[in-house]
Amino acid sequence: MNDILLNLIVLVVFAALGLLLFIFLQNRKKQKDAQFIQMAKEKGWEVERIQQPLLSGYRVRGRNTACEWTIESLAEASPRDAGPGSSEVGLSTRWWTKDVALADRGLVFGPVNNPGDAQMLASMGGAMFSKVIHGLLGEDADWAADLALVNAGSDQFRQKYLCLASEKEDAIRVLQPGIEKLMLALADRHRVVIKLTPAGLEIRIPTEQMLDRTSLDLMVNLGTAIVEIWLGSR
Repeated sequence: MNDILLNLIVLVVFAALGLLLFIFLQNRKKQKDAQFIQMAKEKGWEVERIQQPLLSGYRVRGRNTACEWTIESLAEASPRDAGPGSSEVGLSTRWWTKDVALADRGLVFGPVNNPGDAQMLASMGGAMFSKVIHGLLGEDADWAADLALVNAGSDQFRQKYLCLASEKEDAIRVLQPGIEKLMLALADRHRVVIKLTPAGLEIRIPTEQMLDRTSLDLMVNLGTAIVEIWLGSR
């Protein structure tokens, strides 16, 4: 068997394996999408499929006794050329409602990499503080850098989240035991950013496109609980 024939056989084998992998992944995605749509219908949620040249995913709308809310679970491709053999795709999932908001201030809870992050941030200032906040919060850091780091919540909570606020009382008002429990449960599965601003309440998973029932239920239950606490304590 000459080298040319051997190389052709190898190429055919790899092409076949690649095709089989592609088919497997496509079937798996279709199965996950079907399970997600079925779950949403069972809960009475309104599901909108998003399919654009650079954007794909789902927009889900629901309501309960506390508020009307929306979830977006998206994959967004960069319009820039990422180079041969590579691509830039941003994944995100966010829950939000406009039924509760802060008129003139902000409150944000974000993930910490280790329990010492908050103490480290407290000793920083200026550009270094902004840089570290950007590493923890991503795009949410642009406005959160103007807030103050506050010490709020239980010891267990502070091992998972840092808190930035215009007024510490807002953080204390939100961090009731039931809400802490939901936030910790979500943090065990994902890196979470929660913010309450003049635009409303948002819970964001900035690096994942989530479709699983457990995580989405946690987001909905957490958002609902925050709305109920906030409106009930006015």
